[in-house]
Amino acid sequence: MASLLEQLKSVTTIVADTGDVGAIRAVKPQDATTNPSLVLKASALPEYAPLIDDAIAYAKAQGGDKAAQIENAADKLAVSIGLEILKVVPGKISTEVDARLSFDKDAMLAKARKLMAGGIQYILSKKDEDGSWSLGNGAFRPAITAMIAKVLAQHGDYGPAHAETTKALDILLKSRQDDGGIYNPS
Repeated sequence: MASLLEQLKSVTTIVADTGDVGAIRAVKPQDATTNPSLVLKASALPEYAPLIDDAIAYAKAQGGDKAAQIENAADKLAVSIGLEILKVVPGKISTEVDARLSFDKDAMLAKARKLMAGGIQYILSKKDEDGSWSLGNGAFRPAITAMIAKVLAQHGDYGPAHAETTKALDILLKSRQDDGGIYNPS
């Protein structure tokens, strides 16, 4: 007989609400969400020590007073934990911003844009030398490049005319086959 979790998965989408990647691996949800409180709790896990060190180094490099550095480190950590979660969740991940921003629409949107920019910078850092994206092994995957081109085209800071977007689209067009498909023939 199927477990209760398996029965639940058969009738609904399971969404993990945590920053603990180990717990996410155990449950195998479709999607995940997290928030600043869950990120804080997850940051106590030993496997996140390198992410914290990276977030602190990033914040120091950004400069500013201690408050700005703390905010930048927290934002970098939230993005980094989100990227770790994306490695195990096949669907979407969302994060809530600080609840204190709930009544300040402009501040909430600015924070959301800052977090999304961190994700975009990560994506851009994973680009292959030829300007395409792969599974990290250098083997060009048109579908991955197409998804990233779509994200860039729809992003307010990039758009369809941005150099990163047009380069990705050019690479995709060069992969067009005689049958009209865009794929690797090998």
